[in-house]
Amino acid sequence: MKINNIETTLEAIRTLGAAHLVHNSLNKEVAGTEATGNHSAEAIQILGHELKTPLSLIKIYLQMAQRLSNGNSDQVSGILEKANVQVDTISRMTDDFVQKFRCPQSGRSLTFHQFDLVDLIRELLLEADQLYPEFVIEFNGSESVVVKAERHRIKQVLNNLLSNAVKYSGGLKDISIYCIRSSEDVIVAVRDFGIGIEPSLCERIFQKAFRPDTLAVQNIEGSGLGLFIVKEIIDEHGGRVGVSSVVGEGSHFFFSLPVIY
Repeated sequence: MKINNIETTLEAIRTLGAAHLVHNSLNKEVAGTEATGNHSAEAIQILGHELKTPLSLIKIYLQMAQRLSNGNSDQVSGILEKANVQVDTISRMTDDFVQKFRCPQSGRSLTFHQFDLVDLIRELLLEADQLYPEFVIEFNGSESVVVKAERHRIKQVLNNLLSNAVKYSGGLKDISIYCIRSSEDVIVAVRDFGIGIEPSLCERIFQKAFRPDTLAVQNIEGSGLGLFIVKEIIDEHGGRVGVSSVVGEGSHFFFSLPVIY
């Protein structure tokens, strides 16, 4: 069966254009607030950082839908549904941002739900196939681990750790993700085989806006916010974050969460 209503796809593409305008306006807002020393610049910059992954996925999915616009309607519908999931992700992120920005002292109210962490990791891997097609990402771990957390926030953690592994891979295209559970918690680790981190810098790597001042990272784009956001989210969930690394051999970044069963 052929799809007859290409306007659905075109409307979604127009929506993507609007989303990119929002992202660009955030960047302009950062520049304006930084010039005046306004503290809101930092919060807006963090939001802009976190929007990059879902926006990239929306663009990929809609490009796929556009190519299939004269093909099977079920295929197009499935791709557009994936794009819609990413739009929902952006909506939740902006809701979190607004809540935290309005009440910076009281913090953000957390809404935990039970979900399978392994299912979330597998969802991440499917998206990673689109975002990083040149990388081989291997998953090793439990078949099922149920945790109680904010699912979209834990996905932000996974996205940031995977993006970090890709960024500092040093040209090597292998990445491993591990999920290891004990009686009380689960540890998820993302391992790359890239440039690694000096031991003296590992304790500072999760600090806000920290970027190692080394020759190896000078030409790698980054804001120093991704790992800070990882730590902030996991701290909110009562877990731990850490890193072990060897220069020239790569890094293990990990976090833990309490398990339900």
